[in-house]
Amino acid sequence: MGESLGSTGATLWGISSAGSQHTAKVISFNGVATYGGLALGAPLGVVLDQHWGLTALGLLTIVLGGVSFLLAQRKSPVPVMPGEHLPFHDVLTRIAPHGMALALGGIGTAYLPHS
Repeated sequence: MGESLGSTGATLWGISSAGSQHTAKVISFNGVATYGGLALGAPLGVVLDQHWGLTALGLLTIVLGGVSFLLAQRKSPVPVMPGEHLPFHDVLTRIAPHGMALALGGIGTAYLPHS
């Protein structure tokens, strides 16, 4: 959930900053950063745990989060563009088919009965 909230916020901020004409690039770069971080973070976490224990992993996580927060604070806010707001029901009916397809696509790995 945290990754989704952070990733969504970063993507929306990037699109707002770069402009809607660069949406595909922003989403692509966000994906590269997210999955690159996961790919590097897993082995780094194992090395930290093996050499210095989970405390080192926790401290590094706190430091990286703090540095990221400070860097984000330096960014200027993106102006909110005025426009018509869709009612919640309209938004839900637009995204529900895609969300259901995504959810059903992962159902095969979501439940594995114990034998």
